[in-house]
Amino acid sequence: MTRLVGPALALRLILGAEIVDGAHAQRLGLVQWNAPLAELPERAASIAARYAAMQKSALAANKRCIAAAMSPQQDGYAVELRETRALYDDQSARLSPHLQALAAFGRHEIACLTEPVSAERLAQVRGDRDACLRQVPAPYQSTVAQAWSALEGLCLARMGRAREAVALLEYGLESLGYNPARVVYLFHLGQAYEQLGERRLAAVRYEQAMQAFPGTRLASEARARCLALGSGGREELFRGMLPESPTPALAVPHPEQRR
Repeated sequence: MTRLVGPALALRLILGAEIVDGAHAQRLGLVQWNAPLAELPERAASIAARYAAMQKSALAANKRCIAAAMSPQQDGYAVELRETRALYDDQSARLSPHLQALAAFGRHEIACLTEPVSAERLAQVRGDRDACLRQVPAPYQSTVAQAWSALEGLCLARMGRAREAVALLEYGLESLGYNPARVVYLFHLGQAYEQLGERRLAAVRYEQAMQAFPGTRLASEARARCLALGSGGREELFRGMLPESPTPALAVPHPEQRR
């Protein structure tokens, strides 16, 4: 009970010998569902059927991710990357063409975060982007195209092509408001600005990364970068970090922003 509702509420219920009904227990967070006794068998069967219809490998992966997030001995972010990549590589899932196109985005995103990005990977991202947009209904194409622009920018940032990355990441960020990986894009945008010598803009994006997913390693790295930028010491500016340290970029012509 203490794990479910916290020590204060647990003390109240236990020491006060309180008796609560199902609806009250649900409001307190003691149970997830409640139903009248007459409806209980049907409701339980409905819930069980819904979970049974879900992909078993995805359910198992989600359980492992949740367990890792609760364990101080495990890196929850690393576990989530590993499990997500395994799911994207699972060929047993039968996806419709438009879901296959959207899943390609996830596969590339995971690959960009877990392995060096090559010119071949960048070409694959651009090709799958075009294939995906052919499957997406017109009203959603603009938002989906923005997300792919952010992913392309992430690839370019990981390749050290900071000036190209900045334009695409800035354009694509708007579409990632509800993406849990937004912190990754913000962090790499900060790195790209830092690589170009734009210290103020880098600090702004690092601060946003800190707020996007507080408590994660990447948020901690963003905080460290903000402190380093504030110190003013160029020789201390670039240190080892996740996923890599930026190096000063040569001045190159600003590319046209992809639309």
